[in-house]
Amino acid sequence: MAYFAVTRYVMLTDTLPMTPQGKVRKQELRDAGTAACWDREAANVVITGRQR
Repeated sequence: MAYFAVTRYVMLTDTLPMTPQGKVRKQELRDAGTAACWDREAANVVITGRQR
């Protein structure tokens, strides 16, 4: 998998903000920011090339 395709931020939640139509409110997730998220780069997780 390419380096840029690996998720950098991970945030675990019990529920997602939803619209009345049942769709996820992505803007609310973006507005929450990344302060409470696990950060792959801050944790020094290194993504390397293919393993053979």
